[in-house]
Amino acid sequence: MIHLALIGCGSISRDHLMALRVLGDRFRLIWVVDVDEEAARRVADEWGCRWTTDYRRVLEDPRVDAVDIATPHHLHAEMAVASAEAGKHIFLEKPMATTLEDADRIIAAADRAGVVLMVGYVFRYRPAFRRLHDMVADGRYGRPFLAHGLMEVYGPHFLAPWMKRKDQLGGGALFSAEGTCWI
Repeated sequence: MIHLALIGCGSISRDHLMALRVLGDRFRLIWVVDVDEEAARRVADEWGCRWTTDYRRVLEDPRVDAVDIATPHHLHAEMAVASAEAGKHIFLEKPMATTLEDADRIIAAADRAGVVLMVGYVFRYRPAFRRLHDMVADGRYGRPFLAHGLMEVYGPHFLAPWMKRKDQLGGGALFSAEGTCWI
């Protein structure tokens, strides 16, 4: 059983929590972290675990085996490096970082600490994406030279304020979308 701390209780964390429900026999959520005390408390109450507003607190807990970092992009590097240095395995929501230098720092920290680092490019596991990948890989339709895709998301809740700031988002849609890079 892997004891896990979820860092970030925003919108993407709902997907992470759904995955934990499916993998419940392998993981036990023992901490949730969010700067919004109400959000952290709500998830902690639902999951019967502890909560805090400071991610460093969970890194000090020897019971935590791994962290799931589901925070705004510009926070990934600091949190991932600190997690690696604390000896915690890391599942890091995409993108890894907002700069190449920060991505290199994260990789180096994980290598030095000997911890597992996985970036959450999870669309590749969705059945539709796997099928499309297989169709391209086996040459069924020849060699593709152009692809076009469209994903529409509606509602004012979708774009958090940090997503509208280039310094916090990083590469924008190219960092946040993954399908075309993998297929």
